[in-house]
Amino acid sequence: MALQCPVVPASTAEAGVVLAVTNFALHENRYDHPPARRAEVRKAIADILNQAKATNGAISNELRLGLCCKEMTHLLHRGGLVTALSRTRVLRVEGPDALKFLQGIFTNDIHGLKTRGDVRYGAFLSHKGRTLTDAEVVLHEVGPCADALFLKVDAAAEEDMLKHLKKYKLRSKVTISAAHDYVRAHAILPSLADPTATAFLPSWTADQNETHRDGVVYVDPRSAAFGSTAILPVEHASLDIPSEYVVAEDEDVGDLAARDRRIVLGACSGLEWRDGIPLEYNLDLLHGVSMTKGCYVGQELISRTHYKGNIRKRTLPCLVVPVAAEVDMPPPPFPFGSSGSLDASAGVAWATQHLTAVAPPVEVDTKLMAHDAAAGKIVAVATGVNAVVAMVRLEHLNCGNIVTDDGRFRLLPYAPAWWPALNLNTGKLLSS
Repeated sequence: MALQCPVVPASTAEAGVVLAVTNFALHENRYDHPPARRAEVRKAIADILNQAKATNGAISNELRLGLCCKEMTHLLHRGGLVTALSRTRVLRVEGPDALKFLQGIFTNDIHGLKTRGDVRYGAFLSHKGRTLTDAEVVLHEVGPCADALFLKVDAAAEEDMLKHLKKYKLRSKVTISAAHDYVRAHAILPSLADPTATAFLPSWTADQNETHRDGVVYVDPRSAAFGSTAILPVEHASLDIPSEYVVAEDEDVGDLAARDRRIVLGACSGLEWRDGIPLEYNLDLLHGVSMTKGCYVGQELISRTHYKGNIRKRTLPCLVVPVAAEVDMPPPPFPFGSSGSLDASAGVAWATQHLTAVAPPVEVDTKLMAHDAAAGKIVAVATGVNAVVAMVRLEHLNCGNIVTDDGRFRLLPYAPAWWPALNLNTGKLLSS
């Protein structure tokens, strides 16, 4: 039976309700729909949007993105996605002192970058050790007298990052500039539903990096689960994409789907890190900090926590369900101590089976409770699926019933594929 486009009321508010309800009906339980059905759904969405525009003159960009992002999120779970990252900015630092300059203000070891495409993940900190933003630093050009590096950062943090870099430039022989007028960042994101989908990334990325010498292509330094990134010239952004991958036609929609995927994997980005304690946001677990590189701005808080303190809480992914909802299978336990032999992909595999295409009705900074005790807070909320990243006290992960402070929703934490076995008493790696 063909999908029917409903009559959209004249009221913009009523039209929004119709669009939201129709979207839910179109996308619920769609993982096994054949290609013809998916094409039919996309046409129905376009028809609804066109009728809403004809009725109301215009619809909000937020409503359009919310509607389309759910379709893209489902495609992401079924196969892979390639998208330009419209909410990501690329900065450029070049000059004879480029490596030395960044080494003194970045949490990871920049001196390990030797060839084009080498990359480090890490963060820039305030002098008090609190996070300004996370970033990827990738070597673009290697010269006898000067090097050039790209800094991939969230667009919302771009202005603050430029100020931060220029603040510490002093007499360093470097040039700092925004590069997004001539290069753009693209994400190559494997399916979340297939734990083997990342196997091809190292060889494919190396081939693409060699082909595109005017840019860089690299595997995400946090984990291959996050896919690969290509920073390419605006006028020449063509990659040899595997046939099973979908290319996002709408960059804003693709970017939101990529953000949702990151949240399902339990990582924060950009201003979601702002003023956070780096190790509580898993900077160590995501290979974003070097404990041996020497001094850098904000180092003291990280070093003191690593060598003398304990990490009582960390950010991690959770699915949000109504308190009264029944879950047929609980998430796998977090790996602590000897339980570290658990399947690393089990957590995300469980999550992909229980995702629904409805954004969770919770907000950032919502407080969490477990057995009448404070358990943490929500720090990031997905747009098209029922997932959040939450800061949770570790003792509640495997034995706590975590709910929002209003008692309406339950959070189900699960271990992402990159999460290692931790010491429950210290919150650190077993080898620490």
